[in-house]
Amino acid sequence: QKLQSEQESYNNADHFKCSGRFPAEVSAEHSRAMASVDLSSSVIDLEGVRDDAAAALVACLESRPGRKALVLDPHVGPSVMRVATMATLRAHDVDRLYYLEGGTLETTCAEVMFVVRPRLELMHKLAEVVASVRDDVEAERANRADAERKGSRRGEDVSPARLGVTFTACFVPRRSEACETVLDHLGVLPFLEVRALPIDLVPVEKDCALVERANAWRDLAVERDVSSLYDVARALHELQRRVGEVPIVQGKGAASKEVAEIMERLRRELAAEDARARDEWPRDARDETPSENGADAAD
Repeated sequence: QKLQSEQESYNNADHFKCSGRFPAEVSAEHSRAMASVDLSSSVIDLEGVRDDAAAALVACLESRPGRKALVLDPHVGPSVMRVATMATLRAHDVDRLYYLEGGTLETTCAEVMFVVRPRLELMHKLAEVVASVRDDVEAERANRADAERKGSRRGEDVSPARLGVTFTACFVPRRSEACETVLDHLGVLPFLEVRALPIDLVPVEKDCALVERANAWRDLAVERDVSSLYDVARALHELQRRVGEVPIVQGKGAASKEVAEIMERLRRELAAEDARARDEWPRDARDETPSENGADAAD
């Protein structure tokens, strides 16, 4: 909502305008300002963290070729704008931006990509958009078929209808089995390609980075949902993989203690994976190594 109010103050020709029920108008100047914060003087490599987040976003965009409509969770929109400019989105065939509010989209794009948090309440809005767009395409086909029949009688040319729309859901920062179960129950999962968009940490300034979990307090205090603690722990764990292990991590409260325990578990799991990778022989080497019985038989 804050991003949307800031965007309304921009009314020049550089806006990335889009028509539709819930358009997201983003100023090119504003997006450059958000994604171009100088991080070169930060004590740790936050610039590399931002570059990795931008690369993950680009990989999701490139996974679906062609013109696409990008539907953003309103809480994820600021994070996207902090890692990628509007020019970057345009360069990867993003034609229009929308906020996820349910309903349908007024778009002619054959690709619709959602970038959302794995929140159960958002899945109903996502499913509503998918169902509505599919209904619009079917209605468009019927209208074009009728127009073709009438045009053939009059000798008129009728433009072809869209063959269909492909939907992709990118969950930030990770996939959720519970969300996919809800989408399956709502009947739209077969029409969706589900991916993870691993943007764990978003640098805001040279000494500040953000883990986007707007409902973390409610999740912990009311719902008893500790997934936000895992997201914080994983973000810190990935940061330590980049800059080196920090000997002292300070926190306050029971939640911070649980974050520290999750970080320690992730560190041990990574150490075990590295140990297995070092001990494992290459497949070709195993295939070429003669067995003891084979060597005796050769003798």
